[in-house]
Amino acid sequence: VPMCFSGRPDMPETIIEDDVWIGTNVSIRAGVRIGRGAIIGMGSLVLKDVEPYTIVGGVPAMLLKMRFTKSDVVQHDEMLKKTAYKSGGFCSIR
Repeated sequence: VPMCFSGRPDMPETIIEDDVWIGTNVSIRAGVRIGRGAIIGMGSLVLKDVEPYTIVGGVPAMLLKMRFTKSDVVQHDEMLKKTAYKSGGFCSIR
């Protein structure tokens, strides 16, 4: 019997929320949630959930710093709600 039919449990669902940046060669464990606006540094090993708007890196990935202050988070979320339009060679927010 091939191993894929040997009765292994299903893999837990990994959730990556909006506006997340993930660097190259990052490994993310199954079942982890990457919060909105998080940044994961290249080569990191993510073993547990990443909080929204945090910057993490390393092996294992640890908090390096917060991406925004609380007031900046509100401003950033408002900007993301607006629709972008293409004007010439650039995109801008209305």
